[in-house]
Amino acid sequence: MSIFEFYSESQQPAPGSFVFDQFPKELKIQCKHIWNEFFAKGVPDGEHTAYYKQIARVLLKEHAIDNLPNVFYQTTILDRINIYFEGLKDVNRSLDIVQLLCYAMEHVPEFVYSRGYQFVSPDLGQAAIAEINERFRRRGIGYQYAQGKIIRLDNQLLHQEAVDRTFQLLNAPLYKNVNLEFLTAHDHFRKGNKADCLNWSLKAFESIMKVVADTNGWLYDKGATARPLVQLLFSNGFFPTYLETAMAGIQTFMESSIGTIRNKQGGHGNGAQINIVPDSLAQYALYITGTTINWIVELQQERAATRLAL
Repeated sequence: MSIFEFYSESQQPAPGSFVFDQFPKELKIQCKHIWNEFFAKGVPDGEHTAYYKQIARVLLKEHAIDNLPNVFYQTTILDRINIYFEGLKDVNRSLDIVQLLCYAMEHVPEFVYSRGYQFVSPDLGQAAIAEINERFRRRGIGYQYAQGKIIRLDNQLLHQEAVDRTFQLLNAPLYKNVNLEFLTAHDHFRKGNKADCLNWSLKAFESIMKVVADTNGWLYDKGATARPLVQLLFSNGFFPTYLETAMAGIQTFMESSIGTIRNKQGGHGNGAQINIVPDSLAQYALYITGTTINWIVELQQERAATRLAL
């Protein structure tokens, strides 16, 4: 699957910023073509209906609808999902369909194995998802599918550095819980739950330090919070010695930034006063959490590689 570069496409200016309240009809049609083509290739003949039923069951239950539309003679279940998708006016519900179909494309190999068929390369599904993400990007629609979720791209730098890179580094089983917590933080941000976003950002930050401590055999209180965990990593020489002159400032920043943001804005009851967490603050917390996690994981990888070389 690929994008054919028409002349008219090459003449379109690059989007200056993302939009979040639109889902163009043309983009829906392109998404339909992509997953129709994928399922035609990726699911064995005779098994399409069984797989489409699984997808439809999830959609009917989660969208609280009794039936999918059937306006053509002898339409398949996927056709009916597509008709429903095209008719949706709500952007969020339309994104639900994209998320569900992308998730379904990711998990086709598992379905194929369960039905007794030979190996199906996951690359086919990843290529289809990559094309959908690229179509969204070209039209300036500020969402992408990653790690089983639709993620809102409020800041392109945030997405590239603190989402793509972080999820890539956290793919290893060792970081499974950290990955889940960081993904949950992003999911809360997408849904507008800014206080929960801060809470889960802090959980991910604390978890990555606990993973490092466990990996290196450093003892700590299982209920330890961010401050003592940061101190633990510093006291065990986890960070590069050539940064010693800068360590005091970095240590203060790491100890106070993520934990303090969470404690002041999202970690405690509000009492009589409503505590509103600004979007910019939640986004900043996500960014510094992601970049800090990236740094810690990469330092741990370097540490492990040095040990192997000895």
